[in-house]
Amino acid sequence: MSSSTPSASPVRWGLIAGNGRFPFLVLDAARSQGIDMAVIAIREEASPELEKVAPRLHWVSLGELSRTLELLHQEEVNRAVMAGQVQHNKIFSSIRPDWKLAKLLFSLPLKNTDSLIGAVARVLESEGIQLVDSTVFLKPLIPTAGVLTSRAPDARETADIAYGREIARQIAGLDLGQTVVIRDCACVAVEAMEGTDETIERAARITGGGSLVVVKVSKP
Repeated sequence: MSSSTPSASPVRWGLIAGNGRFPFLVLDAARSQGIDMAVIAIREEASPELEKVAPRLHWVSLGELSRTLELLHQEEVNRAVMAGQVQHNKIFSSIRPDWKLAKLLFSLPLKNTDSLIGAVARVLESEGIQLVDSTVFLKPLIPTAGVLTSRAPDARETADIAYGREIARQIAGLDLGQTVVIRDCACVAVEAMEGTDETIERAARITGGGSLVVVKVSKP
């Protein structure tokens, strides 16, 4: 009888895709590293264009947690990333949760983004699937500190950035949002459940356009 230690199971990657370009970036970066990912695309959010770049793609509705787990197991996924936005407000509007997701939502005292993602991560972990940081393949694309555009902020914009950063840090610490829009050291709009894009659009409507400074921070 052999006394050799059994080899570890091979890593099989899965991507749970929301909207925007982020899922495409993850797929491209993974492919450049020789990794073929199975994709679970959220029907209400993800782009149909994903079908052109992801041969192993399955569509699920936002509330189909059981189906998502079934497909991940079908693809023998044991490591997964989430990439792309899922609009949080749909939890209170268009989502039709299956039994597993309904039970999960009912168990949560808080239904903010961190609580939901943490709960989903625990479910995946219980199914033998490790949820990994979504930037795992994208380290070269993460910008360094400094000016990234063709010009540096002027004195007024720099003051707005400093003012906005303090407000944004406070709301991020309360898990309300991560973005504020500032003009002349006055807060025009604060992000909540509607998301960053709509916060910026709302600020433009409030001010009638013109120069605005958008400050977004990471969560603490």
